[in-house]
Amino acid sequence: MTPLDEYYDRLPADFQECFLAARDVLLGLEDLNLEATYKWHLPFFYRDKRGVCYLNYRRKRHDGYLAFAAGRHLVHPLLVNEGQKTTRMLMLDPRADLPLDAIIDCTRQAAHWVEHNQKSWGY
Repeated sequence: MTPLDEYYDRLPADFQECFLAARDVLLGLEDLNLEATYKWHLPFFYRDKRGVCYLNYRRKRHDGYLAFAAGRHLVHPLLVNEGQKTTRMLMLDPRADLPLDAIIDCTRQAAHWVEHNQKSWGY
């Protein structure tokens, strides 16, 4: 089992299903050709070696989100800041339907931004 598989396996069952569904949506965006990588104990999604987004589960808060590198440049009503300078998050609630349109729209915006700008995350 890879470290990436172990990450999803360690999640609570409700978030495991939610995160796996979000991962499948991200990897299914064939025009973006995203690659999943395990980095800093999180699943990151890269396009042409440039960070686009990552999934994170916070145990203390029992919540999860999809964070975008170019967050401050993205426009979508479901994105939240929570005090981050550049990253914006799309909260994922396992009790609700996955916000597919928001995931797709924000991921495309973020991928476009990191493709056309020199700065991405520094990793």
